[in-house]
This record gives sequence, structure tokens and C-alpha cells, in this order.
Amino acid sequence: MKVPFGGQEEVKDMAKAREVGAFESVVFFPQGPDIRERTEQWFAACHSYLEGPVLDGVGEVVRFGSDTGVKFSGEPNLSEFTYDPDRSLQYSLVVPDDDQPGDWHADLRMSLWVDAVSPYASLVCTSYSKRLSNYEIAVLLRDVVMEHVDRHSVVYGAVGYGTTLGRPSMEGALRRSWIVGLHQAESVLRGYSWITVVPAALAAVVETRASKFPQLKVQRAGAGDLIVQAGEMPQDYDDAMQAALFECLAPVLASGTPRKSLEKARPRGIIYRDAREVAPFHLPVEPT
Repeated sequence: MKVPFGGQEEVKDMAKAREVGAFESVVFFPQGPDIRERTEQWFAACHSYLEGPVLDGVGEVVRFGSDTGVKFSGEPNLSEFTYDPDRSLQYSLVVPDDDQPGDWHADLRMSLWVDAVSPYASLVCTSYSKRLSNYEIAVLLRDVVMEHVDRHSVVYGAVGYGTTLGRPSMEGALRRSWIVGLHQAESVLRGYSWITVVPAALAAVVETRASKFPQLKVQRAGAGDLIVQAGEMPQDYDDAMQAALFECLAPVLASGTPRKSLEKARPRGIIYRDAREVAPFHLPVEPT
């Protein structure tokens, strides 16, 4: 499902790219016996799609990470990593900028986040490069997510502007508990971005409604979830495209008007409108 850049205009204006902020890819799923397999495949995909374009030929790569706070260097030994519900794994590849101490030319960061509070886990990948725009990197991050959902089902997935451990901006703006959001993820969609992965339980509702929005690209993933892409390229995800996406997903989004954060708003983060103004909830009674 990888989509190349062929024929598309490549964005090289780094000043413009930095204005829209860095992108990240994320998937959420229930913790289970396949968590090791998921993590190994996720890390391998991050390496496969991003390491060459982002890091090759830039400079010496420094590898570091942590296993529940224990720092390590070099390749992480996933075969010895025990996936306890309160352990997480972070792994980074960074090319330092010798001319600007504390800065870097490029980086690739991948992580598994688990905890004992919720029976769910998330896999996150983010990257930065001074020679590639964030738009170009977003396309590579899309390929990581698409490969994962071809193999495994998820309760939510996205490629969009970076958030806190992949938590959807909409969830925070609605003041919804992230634990509630995860537990209700198969009846209430947690958010939306340039790339949104709708869980299989909600796919039919969105798939039917998407016929009214030809500007959106909708396709079933191999594991049954629905991938909704709002624009061929991330720079196509403008205000009009976001409005179409919001209206398409409205029946499966939580009720309530999002409240604006005191933090600097990211471009096209969310729409500050109650989804119930657009469409009724897809179930007779919305979970509370």
C-alpha cells in the first residue's frame, strides 16, 4: 500500500514546513500476546521507510533509547524485552549537528507505550530532518501505519500533527479522559487527522457516509479497519478538506464543542464545532 512521491511536487521550503509542525504516526490496540510481534514489525517498518531517506548520508548516527527508564545504546534487544503492562520502550536514531550543539540534522524516534492503568498500548513513530520537509516525512509515516493495519486491527490510528504520546487533539479539547476514549474507541472515534484509521466496528457507518465526499480517499485495510485519507498529500489537507473529513466522520465522533487550548494552536488541528450539529450519533444512545 506504499504510495510513492512520483509525479507530486516535493515541498522543500523548510520554513513553511516548520510552521505546520512535525507529524507523527500512531496506532492504538488492546494489549495481548501479539504485542511483541506488533512492536518488532512497527520498528522494522520505521527503519525500512524512514531510515534511508532521513538519515543516510547526513552524518554519524547516534542510537539510544530506554527500556522502562534504563538507557541503552546500539540496537535494542527486543528478544529479551518482557512486555509487562507497566513497561514501555523508546528507541531513537539521531544525527547531531556539530555546528549547533544540542541540535540535530535529523532524527527517527519510535516507541511502544504501555501502562497498568489501561489494557491498551500504542506504537508511535516521529521523525525530523533538515533536508526533508515535514510533508515529505508525513508520507513515509503514512506507509508505516498502512503496513501495520494491513496485518493487525487497531482501535484508532492516525498520521497527523504531533501530540502527547499520540493522544488525539480532539479528545483533549473535549476534556474526555484518555482511558474512557480508549475503552469506547470501537463505538466513538477518538479523533481525526490527515490519515485516520477507523476501527472495523465503525467502518461500515463511515464507508457509507463517505460516498457523499468524493474528495476523501477511503479504503479497507487488510485487517478490516477503514483508512480515510483527506488529500493525496499532507499539504492538501487544507481547511476545506478538514471540513469535509469532519462532516464525514461526524456520526461516529463524540458529542460536545471542543474548547480551545491555551497552548499555541497547530494549523488544522481540530474543528471547534459539536459533531451533533452535523449528524446524529450512529447509535441510539451515545456512551457516557
